[in-house]
Amino acid sequence: MKIKEPSLAVDLTEIYDLEERVKISRETEKDIEAVKVKNVCMECEDMSFIGFENVLFENCRFSECNFERSSFSNVRFVKCDFSNADFNDSYFGVCEFDSCKFMGISFKDCVLKNISFSVGGFAYSIFNESRLSNVALSICDFSNAEFTNCVLKAVSINECRFIGTSFFKTALAGLDFTNSELSGIKVSDTFKELKDIVVSSSQALDLSLLLGINIK
Repeated sequence: MKIKEPSLAVDLTEIYDLEERVKISRETEKDIEAVKVKNVCMECEDMSFIGFENVLFENCRFSECNFERSSFSNVRFVKCDFSNADFNDSYFGVCEFDSCKFMGISFKDCVLKNISFSVGGFAYSIFNESRLSNVALSICDFSNAEFTNCVLKAVSINECRFIGTSFFKTALAGLDFTNSELSGIKVSDTFKELKDIVVSSSQALDLSLLLGINIK
């Protein structure tokens, strides 16, 4: 599967006061564009309804910040911490997340297209009602995460962890979990989510317990 990667200029303008730039963006109703945000630490800040385009975030911390209804186009995130942040109702197009922390993050009702998540911690994260299209997940931990009523289209999975993850009312048809950890997942009583899922023999044994099948 081909994922379109962000294409950023080499001469991005580095900004040091993101809070001020967010204020200007609100006043002018213009997106934050063509900048590099590095070593910024913010906590519980409101950055909702802000657009980011052609931006590099590097080594930043946005603990419990509010990015609700924001948009991110052609953006790269490197070694950033978004623990317990809120991205509900946001849009992500052509973005790359490399070595970032997302514990407890909320991606409810988001649109994610052409996205790469690599080496990320998503424990207890929430993706409910989101639409994921052309998304690559590699070496990520989704233990106890929630994917309720999601639409997953062209999603690739490589060496990820899904322990106690909820896929309630989310079709997993065609998704290949064979080189990932998959156990204790949660689905509906009808088990429709599991139709045409691709798993290893050991994973199939774990799923058989979910289905109430005793294998001797």
